[in-house]
Amino acid sequence: MLVRWVLPVLIVAMAILPPQSARRAASATARAGPLGYGVSVADLANSAYVSDLGFGYMKVGLSWARSEFSKGDYAWNGGRANDADNIANAAQGRNLQLLIRVDGAPAWENGVGGTAPPSNLNDFGDFLYALASHLRGKVTAYEIWNEPNLASEWGGGAPDPGRYAQMLQAVYGRIKAGDPNALVVTAGLATNGEHGGFALDDLDFIQQMYNAGARGYFDVLGSHPYGFAYPPEYDPGAASGLAFRRAEQQYAVMAANGDGGKPIWATEFGWLLDTGCDWPDRNWQKVGEPTQADYLVRAFNYALANWSWMGAMFVFNLDFGADYYQAGCPGNTNMCNPMRYYSLTYRDNPCSPGTNAIKFRLAYSALKSMPKSLPPTAAVASLATYQRTISFTVSWSGTDRSGTGIQSYDVQYKLAGGNWQDWLTQTTAMSASFAGGQGQTYYFQSRATDNAGDVGTYAGGNGDAVTTVDAIAPTSSMVSLSPTQARTWFRVAWQGSDSPSGIASSDLQFKEGSSGAWRSWLTGTTSTSSLFLDGTAGRTYYFRVRATDNAGNVRPFPSSSSAWTSTIAGPDGGGLSKLHFPLTLR
Repeated sequence: MLVRWVLPVLIVAMAILPPQSARRAASATARAGPLGYGVSVADLANSAYVSDLGFGYMKVGLSWARSEFSKGDYAWNGGRANDADNIANAAQGRNLQLLIRVDGAPAWENGVGGTAPPSNLNDFGDFLYALASHLRGKVTAYEIWNEPNLASEWGGGAPDPGRYAQMLQAVYGRIKAGDPNALVVTAGLATNGEHGGFALDDLDFIQQMYNAGARGYFDVLGSHPYGFAYPPEYDPGAASGLAFRRAEQQYAVMAANGDGGKPIWATEFGWLLDTGCDWPDRNWQKVGEPTQADYLVRAFNYALANWSWMGAMFVFNLDFGADYYQAGCPGNTNMCNPMRYYSLTYRDNPCSPGTNAIKFRLAYSALKSMPKSLPPTAAVASLATYQRTISFTVSWSGTDRSGTGIQSYDVQYKLAGGNWQDWLTQTTAMSASFAGGQGQTYYFQSRATDNAGDVGTYAGGNGDAVTTVDAIAPTSSMVSLSPTQARTWFRVAWQGSDSPSGIASSDLQFKEGSSGAWRSWLTGTTSTSSLFLDGTAGRTYYFRVRATDNAGNVRPFPSSSSAWTSTIAGPDGGGLSKLHFPLTLR
């Protein structure tokens, strides 16, 4: 079904990196795990309701046309307002996993805009590379286009699974280059059994995608398994495939093509609410409000009990019924837009949101109170800013939310500016020694698996903890002074260097005469010079220094002096100093 999100504009700047040729990844990064609970959102101001439902996933649409005004002129360039940052910030602010559907080619690219596919697929790849680079670490997955098995979503032309496979081939490597941890989801396919010019059977479309070489160029298969008029448990064979369990038939096609290890995400699903509106082609699908609520809850429960390959499910939709644009405002010209009646919320008059509070359908309350399969959480414990040894201990812990207990942990690390790498997998330990390298900064993240088989998610971004190795003590030395001093008090200076943590403080000692005992002069000073006020005419003084860095490393004082000075009486009876530096402290 055709869906359009209309979003307020937001802003940010980025540097555009040079394009790279598309390439096939060695393996997909997604795997079936816990069931993800999600919902499609029209207005980001309503994202708080996603969390209120107890859901962890949010889906939002992003228009390519609204994000690249001409080739390379991205909406976030130069600090301009843009939808991409708006979407990512809303998800991060609620700690939600984010699925962004990207479609809507600009007119400058394909000549017509709208739903027509790109004329040059490399343009789409360039855009997705720039987008993934800009939002790196903030987006869980990108859904590529919408329902390409419908002519209405393919610019009015006959659906072309071969061309869509080429689209995936053009963008997969580019997204991974911009954000290696982001998943690539195929466009959710419209459930249908048609073979005319306006639609192509979704099962045939998937098979023809594989025939055209799509395997290896997506991590998750997108699906739109709407329930139509039937309960979620209904046999799709008895409904010509027009049922929620159509996803099972789609998975069978995947498995037959050797992709049974990949998950499916239901990027849209729902039931249409019976209202006073008349939709000749949809009236048979309508259900009452209690039935809509019941079917949605039963759909999640059925998937949880029967579909280990279902990764995340997104109810369509949260708030189209309350949205200004979906109702054709101003003027309420599209109040019978059917998209509004799949919604969990609504307004009596969406054209006047300031005076019409959001109201909640029965389905909202039912989904909120629905018990959910909650994967465990885990995190690496905070680390000291700097480590004084090459090898250091990393610890982690987790919280089980299913009542079955935590079975194991996976722990990853990455270097500053690098990609996440597996360190420990399926370990039952909660700490281990990590062998680092001098001067390197390391990031760590962890996830847990419970005894029910639910797998938590990594934090992404810069992970849970960060530390830098600095195991080498700093160097320091005295600074040469004028060979003579006119007084018995004089300024002494010193210097030092350290990387990567830097010098925190210095200690200085002095003694009188070569056989005198070393005495503390300055301790823990952050200065690099000071007046020595303890001189006596006719005496010889020796100085030495040591530095401590911000990691706590300290080099011992040298066994011999770093500098010495002799004071002799001047013609006026005052002190006169001669200063000599026979060696430098290392």
